Amino acid sequence: MSTDSGSARPAPTLEMVAALAGVSRATVSRVVNGAPSVDPHLAQSVEQAVRTLNYVPNRAARTLASRRTYTVTLLVPESTSKVFADPFFATVVEGVARYLNTTDYMLNMVTSSEANPEKTRRYLLGGNVDGVLVVSHHSGDHSWAHLNGSFRLFLPAVP
Repeated sequence: MSTDSGSARPAPTLEMVAALAGVSRATVSRVVNGAPSVDPHLAQSVEQAVRTLNYVPNRAARTLASRRTYTVTLLVPESTSKVFADPFFATVVEGVARYLNTTDYMLNMVTSSEANPEKTRRYLLGGNVDGVLVVSHHSGDHSWAHLNGSFRLFLPAVP
C-alpha cells in the first residue's frame, strides 16, 4: 500500500463520465443503473466513457440512495486467536465466501468476545450491513439472538 498521495489520480466521478460522453449526469446514472429508457446511442457513449475512465460507481453513494450496503457480516462470538486457530471457522468462512461470490454481496467478518459487545451491536445495527450470520461452537449460545428480525436480507438460492 502506497502512502504517497501526491501522485494519485482522483477516482473518476459520475460528472467526469457525463462530460466525456457529452450527456447529463442523470443519463449516466440511468445507464450505470441499467435503466432501459436511455437511447441506445447515448448508452453506448456513456459505456465507452465508463471504460475509458475506468469508472466504478461509488458504493457509499449507492448505499445512501438504495439503503442497502450489499454487505453481509459473519459474526463469530469468539476470540480472534481461537477463530484463526480452529479449522471449523476456516471451513465456514470459505463456504460463506463461495456462496456470496455468486451474488453482489461482500463478506466481512467480526469476531466478538465478551470484551466489547456493545461496540459490535452498534456496528451491526447502525446500517453498516444488510445481514448477519452468527456462527458459534456453543449450541446454547444465544448472546446475539436479539439481532433476529433486525435485517431483511434475501439472498438468491445457490445456482
